[in-house]
Amino acid sequence: MKMNGTTLKIAAAAVVIVGILFWGLTSIGSKSFSGANLNFGANAGPITVTNPSDSPVDVQMVGTGSRGFSVVSAVEGLAGTSAKQGTGTTTTQLLEFKLPAGTSEFTVVKGTDVKFVTTSPTVLQAIVAPMTSDSVRSTLLFTLAVVVISLFFMSYVTDHAWINMIRGKAAVPAYMPIANTDTAQGATIRAFGDNRKHD
Repeated sequence: MKMNGTTLKIAAAAVVIVGILFWGLTSIGSKSFSGANLNFGANAGPITVTNPSDSPVDVQMVGTGSRGFSVVSAVEGLAGTSAKQGTGTTTTQLLEFKLPAGTSEFTVVKGTDVKFVTTSPTVLQAIVAPMTSDSVRSTLLFTLAVVVISLFFMSYVTDHAWINMIRGKAAVPAYMPIANTDTAQGATIRAFGDNRKHD
């Protein structure tokens, strides 16, 4: 198949659209975890954990390095600031709390490579959002902008052919059908002039 310049430009724009949509969807997609002895990383977005038991579960939030972090939550007993553990290269940050029964939501602020760790046999369900609601909104707007620009570029390189197609389909016919004036009484009587020869 022969590829001309216009075809290549359209193909490149289509690749950009597919790529940005894939990036946008994967960037805002949440991750789910389920089971006992959960161990997963926290991101900038909120973490929702469901404790199906009637008893609280011991949880450790562990971060690497000397930089502390905080946990913010509307649930009583979950908010707090990490404490430094160890020295030198073995330095970590630790925050312990008891996860109450039911569904709890909290967010990790700052910190480096913070993980949610529990050794409880209770099977927990967790959903981890990758970013804050403001970041999700910005990502969606950026994705939409790139898609719109790419579509406009595709339209531009084809001289907006799709507009002409729409106009062609919506155009009024250049002729109007002639109404049939014949009735059941037969053909219309026509008068002719007197062509008889006079002396």
